[in-house]
Amino acid sequence: MKFLLTFATFCLGCSLFAAAPDWMPRPRKGCSKITVDNGITTVSGPETQAWTKQSYPARKGISYRIRGDFRASAPGKSFYLGIQCLDKNGKALQGNNTLPVPGSDTVLLAPVKNGDRSILVKDASRWRKQGGTFAAFAGKKDYSDLPNSNLSHAPVVHIEKENNGWRITFRHGMRKEYKAGTAVRQHQGGMAYIYVASGLKLTKNWLTADKTLKVQWHDPAVTYDQKKNLLLPGTVSFRVVTLIPGRGTALEIKNMNIQKQ
Repeated sequence: MKFLLTFATFCLGCSLFAAAPDWMPRPRKGCSKITVDNGITTVSGPETQAWTKQSYPARKGISYRIRGDFRASAPGKSFYLGIQCLDKNGKALQGNNTLPVPGSDTVLLAPVKNGDRSILVKDASRWRKQGGTFAAFAGKKDYSDLPNSNLSHAPVVHIEKENNGWRITFRHGMRKEYKAGTAVRQHQGGMAYIYVASGLKLTKNWLTADKTLKVQWHDPAVTYDQKKNLLLPGTVSFRVVTLIPGRGTALEIKNMNIQKQ
């Protein structure tokens, strides 16, 4: 009897992760509509994107099997299956507050006032000139500030060396003030989701996606490698995300389960 009870308890613990998740639209006005009929979840509306209502703990040394069957109302559409990283408060993480550009650490040479569109720093020679990056202030050398919430409100648009330092210009003005001498580094943008399957071509026939996500975190001292599916620094849990870019294509989901291994 004791063996049967222990076995049943073990199976119940597994089923908590293997059960089909509930879905919700991205919490933004005018987004997807989600309906469920006869075991099939349909995602439709202005954008075809759905998140799991449940979040799943990120614990070192475990993996998750993410499996489901998918089809689209229009053939040939690209489909993406991934996760959204969440911090200890359940807030979504992105590259702009978690992914430093290696070697970009410097300091402010002049104070920053609310509304300033540019900052003067000691050295930006290793800052990337590509768009979509941000400035993160008051960072720590050991990266204990991650996720960093002291960000420039807008992305970098121009970097130029001047006689007394480097001038970094942003698309919009600052919303916080910082003293001269404050540490500042460049952060990568993007990375709203980490995809375990990307660019799958859906048709009106069911396509099975069966992927394994190993729980391991990115080292912020090196450049992020999207191929490794590493969790963003500060990730405590995650939710699963499905999407088809563009508009007007309905996505159907069945036999979906997320199982801890």
